Amino acid sequence: EISVPGGTTVSGDGKTIEIPRGKNGAAIIGKDGKATAVEPGYTLTIDANGGVTAALNLPFADVTRVDWFYDGAAYVWTRGLMSGVTETIFAPQTTLTRAMLITILARESGVETSGGEEWYSKAIEWGISNGITDGTNPDGAITREQFAAMLWRYAGEPDAYVGGGVPDAPQISGYTDAPQISGYTDAPQISGVPDAPQISVYTDAPQISDWARDAMAWAVSRGLITGRTATTLVPQGTATRAEAATILKRYLENMG
Repeated sequence: EISVPGGTTVSGDGKTIEIPRGKNGAAIIGKDGKATAVEPGYTLTIDANGGVTAALNLPFADVTRVDWFYDGAAYVWTRGLMSGVTETIFAPQTTLTRAMLITILARESGVETSGGEEWYSKAIEWGISNGITDGTNPDGAITREQFAAMLWRYAGEPDAYVGGGVPDAPQISGYTDAPQISGYTDAPQISGVPDAPQISVYTDAPQISDWARDAMAWAVSRGLITGRTATTLVPQGTATRAEAATILKRYLENMG
């Protein structure tokens, strides 16, 4: 017996079942009554002996299993958060627009985004009403700091720094007499979280806009956004679809 969500299609020979993209997966229930979860977007194939195999076959020619962004692309596609620019092209290196991101976040929140004057109209309305975006320049390419700011607002503007430390304060480890401060109960307050990535390690951190600083510090300290290189964050560079998919997967799996 196979229990599947609505919208599932079965091939003419009855041997291939395509589970629709979206949040809800399916379950294969064996003769022993045990259920095996199947992710949305998978295809189940039934062999001549009644055995069932499940496989995810992304339709995109430009996304392969060896790509660093494969898991992110698969995650957002199977959940219906991102589609390809065509049926067979994901365009991972194409930039994401502000409207695209707010639409993704709206979909994740269960908002019906179709039917507006523009394809993004309902998502923008939702984003404005929830304080996530001001709705300006929807067709503009989104920068990495803008991406962080929208995601931070979507998350409810949490404490930007794990533990509430000051992110860019000089680290005590740089002082030879640092061990002498151990007698003070508030010593941890003089620095950021020692083991969390801090935006100050990036040479271009000063380029982060003041309004995006808390959001970028939050995204970096949580491991959602990493540097383009070991020393550069490129906060005002545009975010690619590959980066967006990866960041969204990290957020939704660990914090969403």
